[in-house]
Amino acid sequence: ALPILTANEIAEVLDISEPAVRGRLRKAKLELRGAIDSLARDPKELASTIDGLDRWAESLRAKWA
Repeated sequence: ALPILTANEIAEVLDISEPAVRGRLRKAKLELRGAIDSLARDPKELASTIDGLDRWAESLRAKWA
């Protein structure tokens, strides 16, 4: 299983600041949302996809907690 790293640990690995890590993650989430928005055929599909991703991410957090 892959370890869950904190923002601070990621910052150490990448040799950047923790706020920079958080900013990059925030930007990546927004870009992912934009890509999903552009691919969804209708609002129902968009909502279902976003909900599925949220549930998947939560299950990973619970598994690695």
